[in-house]
Amino acid sequence: MQLRLRTKLILFGLLFAILPLGAAMSPSVLRFYDTQRNVALERQSRIANSTAQEIAHFLATQFLHAQEVALLQGELIQDEVLRSIVMERLLFKNVSFVDLSLISADGQEIERKHRYRTIREDDLRDLSASEVFQAARQGTAYVSDVYFDQGRPLFLIGAGIYNRSNELQSVTLAEVDARIMQRVVSETTIAQGGGRAYIVNTDGIVVAHPDISTVLAQRDFSFLPIVEALKQTPVEMPANQYRNELGENVLGFGVPIVVQFDGSTRTPWYVIAEENASFAFRHVKEVLWFSLVAFALAGALAVGGALFVSRRIVRPIETIQRSAIRIGKGDFGQRVTVHTHDEVEELARGFNQMAERLQEGKERNEQISRIKSEFLSITAHQLRTPLSALKWALYMVLEGDTGPLKKAQKELLEKGYKSNERMIALVNDLLDVVRIEEGRFDYKFAEGSIAPIIEDIVREIKIIADQGGVQLLFHKSSHRLPMVALDESKFRLALSNILMNAVRYTSPKGRVDIELTLHDHEILVLVKDTGIGIPREQLGRLFTKFFRAGNAIRVQPDGSGLGLFIAKNIIEKHGGKIWIESEEGKRTTVYFTIPTSRK
Repeated sequence: MQLRLRTKLILFGLLFAILPLGAAMSPSVLRFYDTQRNVALERQSRIANSTAQEIAHFLATQFLHAQEVALLQGELIQDEVLRSIVMERLLFKNVSFVDLSLISADGQEIERKHRYRTIREDDLRDLSASEVFQAARQGTAYVSDVYFDQGRPLFLIGAGIYNRSNELQSVTLAEVDARIMQRVVSETTIAQGGGRAYIVNTDGIVVAHPDISTVLAQRDFSFLPIVEALKQTPVEMPANQYRNELGENVLGFGVPIVVQFDGSTRTPWYVIAEENASFAFRHVKEVLWFSLVAFALAGALAVGGALFVSRRIVRPIETIQRSAIRIGKGDFGQRVTVHTHDEVEELARGFNQMAERLQEGKERNEQISRIKSEFLSITAHQLRTPLSALKWALYMVLEGDTGPLKKAQKELLEKGYKSNERMIALVNDLLDVVRIEEGRFDYKFAEGSIAPIIEDIVREIKIIADQGGVQLLFHKSSHRLPMVALDESKFRLALSNILMNAVRYTSPKGRVDIELTLHDHEILVLVKDTGIGIPREQLGRLFTKFFRAGNAIRVQPDGSGLGLFIAKNIIEKHGGKIWIESEEGKRTTVYFTIPTSRK
C-alpha cells in the first residue's frame, strides 16, 4: 500500500513526538503505580491488624472478667448463697456476658447464671467431655466459633483456674455476645471510606460484616483467593488484586485474630480488610489522564508541525505531481509556480524547463509526423494510379486481349500481376494508416449481425487457404447472437487482416479455427491456428506499425506489418478489445470482443 508524503510526515511527527515522551513517562508511571499499590496494601495491613487487635483486646478483657470467679476459691466456693450472689454480680457487671458458668475440677457445672432466664439445678450440665474442659485440663484458653441463638451471634470463652501447684481447681465458661465484632468492623469500614473490613471463620463463613444480612445468611466466602490462602497458611496474608463476591476488583489483606491471655491463644477467626482498586489507584488514574493529555498535546503539536511542513513542501510537490501526470497524458503546456526559496523551488524550475523541452519536442514530432503523413499520402496516391493502370494492362494481356501468349510469357506476367497486387494492397494499407493517424478513417455504424459477415469472409479466404493446403473452419455459436452496432466494411477489413495472417503463417496440412461465442454483454471472436507462433519476447510489439516477428519475415518476406495495427484500431473503435496468445512453433490465438450494448 502506497502512503502519501503528507501521511508519512504526520506519522513520523507523531512517532518522534510520542516515543520519547512515552519512554520518559512510562517508567515513572509504573514506579508510581507500584508505590500506590504498596501504600494501599500497607493501609489494608494496618486496618486489618488494628481491627484484629481491638477484637483480641476485647476477648482478653472478657477472659479477665471471667477469671474473677477465682474470688470464690477455698471455702467461699462451698457457700451456695454467696457463690450465687458473686456469679450473678459478675454476670451483670460485664454487659457482654450472656451466660456464666463455674465448672468443678471433674467437669460438672456447680453454678450457672443467665442474663435472660432462670437456671434451675436440673439445668446444670456435665461438661467433662466438652472442648472447653479438655482445653482447660491441657492448660490452654478456649474460644469457640460464632453461633446464633434466636438471631443473636454468640461465642464461648473458657479458661481454667489453677492452684499454686498448677493443678486444675475449676473452669469458668462464659457465653459472650458477638455483636461487638459486628460493631468493630462496621466502624472500621466507615472510617476506611474506600473499602471495608469483615471477619470469617476457618471454614470461610462470614461471622462479622458491615452488612448484617451477610452475617445472618452465613455467607460462604471460602472461594475468595485471600480466604483460601488464609485457610492454607493462617498467618498475615497480603494478596494481589482479586475480585470479591460483588465482582469488584479489590486489594486485600488478611490476618488471624490471636488473644494474648496466658500465652497466645489462636481464635477461629480472620480479619480481612479490602479496598476497591479504583479507589486505591485513583491517583494513578489521575497521572494516567495527565499522561494521556500530554500525549494528546504532543500528538496535536506533531500533527500541526507536520501539516505546516507539508504545506511548505508537500503541496508544491503535489502541484508538480499533478502537472507531471498531465504531461504524461500528453499535455506539455503545463507549468508550475512555486515560491519557497529552497530546493523545491529549484525542482519546480527544473520541471518547467523539462516541460518546455518536451513541448518543443512534441511540436517537432508533430511536424515530422505531419510531413511523414503527407509524404505517405502523396506517395501512396502517386503510386496508386500507375499501379492500377499496370494492373489492368497486365490483366488484359493475361486475358489474351492483345493476342495469345506462350506459357513462359504467361507465367512471367502472372508473377508480375501478383507483385502488382501486393503493391496495391501495401498502398491501400498505407492510405488507411494515414487516415487513422489523421482522424479521417471515418466510421458509419449500423445494426448488423456478425455471424453472416464472418461466414462470408471465411468463404472468400478459404480459396487462398485451400491453395496453401490449410484447413479453414468456422464454428458457429449454438446460441442466437444479438445484433450489434458496427461498420461492416471496416469490420471486414479487420477480420480479413487477422484471418489472412493466420492462413499465411500456417504450414500446409495445418488448421485455422474461427469460433464465435456470447459472454455477458459482448461477443467473443476467437481465431486459432497451428502456425509458426510468435516469440515470447516480441508479443508486446505486435500491434505497432510496420512490426513483423523475425520468424514471420523468414516465412513471408513481403509483408507490410500494418494489418494488426489497422485491425486493433478498428476493433477498439467498435468498443471492443483485442489480444493475442502464442507459443512459438506451435500455435497462435487471436481474441477480440464486440460489445452488444453499444449504441
